Amino acid sequence: MNLKRTIISLFFLFVLSQAFPQHVISWKFSLQDKGNGEIELVADATIQQGWHMYDSKIPDNGPYPTSLSFDEIKGAEAVGDFNATGKQATVKYDPVFQMNIGTFDNSARFIQRIKVTDKGSFLITGDVMIRAALPRCPMNFLLPRRICLKRLPQLHQPQYPRQRLPAPQLSLSETFRRTLHRFQHRRQHQSLLTKSCSGHPLPKN
Repeated sequence: MNLKRTIISLFFLFVLSQAFPQHVISWKFSLQDKGNGEIELVADATIQQGWHMYDSKIPDNGPYPTSLSFDEIKGAEAVGDFNATGKQATVKYDPVFQMNIGTFDNSARFIQRIKVTDKGSFLITGDVMIRAALPRCPMNFLLPRRICLKRLPQLHQPQYPRQRLPAPQLSLSETFRRTLHRFQHRRQHQSLLTKSCSGHPLPKN
């Protein structure tokens, strides 16, 4: 009798998992330049009304968190973790797992910082793994999403401030010669102005 119930339960779960749409959560992936040879992989999720998806940070023994796994990464290396950004997850007590769990409704954004090491061979392939569930439902469904990114955004080169060259150091004799030249030029200019004001014509060049 117990074996029969188990088989019926497993069959019921299989039917439910196939009946629910696989596109409960739709994704849009993009790469954004962050400067200094680093980019961000931005994953924007749109969640179907009535469903919620789990955060990327879930306590131990909880449901499977939203995560990013790389199958292949060329010309780059991951920096830090794949985390939610912007909108905060709603943290509530989940009676099924008996713990506080963060979830997202309607939409969510996740980012992964990446350091580009070779623009010519850049390639990223992998999967975003998501668990989605209905409120007050003891079941949650694994909805993997494949990603393949080859094209980099236009990377900006770092702008460095122009450095002023130090003024040349003049010898004492050169400094005196230049000072004397400016003094003589000023005296000559004042003399010409004096003659002009007294009615004497200025010399022609």
